[in-house]
Amino acid sequence: MARVTSASPGALMVDIKLSASLDEPIEVCFEPISTTFNLDPGESIYLRLESADLAGLEIVHWSGSIAVWVNPYPGNYSVLGGDKEILDEL
Repeated sequence: MARVTSASPGALMVDIKLSASLDEPIEVCFEPISTTFNLDPGESIYLRLESADLAGLEIVHWSGSIAVWVNPYPGNYSVLGGDKEILDEL
């Protein structure tokens, strides 16, 4: 799920929701910096990025894990909790 949010002047920001299933935890790793979050069943986090950076975003899922590659790096990326509080700046 992607949601457009209010943006700073000149930049349109997008929130990408990453969720664990209701019955299993999942690990979400942001590359190339290897920042990792462990989500409990049903828990979600969001990646906030500029819409111009969507083309460089790659999300790969396999059993028990999601890898999110942000490009360009460094860039304007934030990881938000379920209540949209900032957990980390990538």
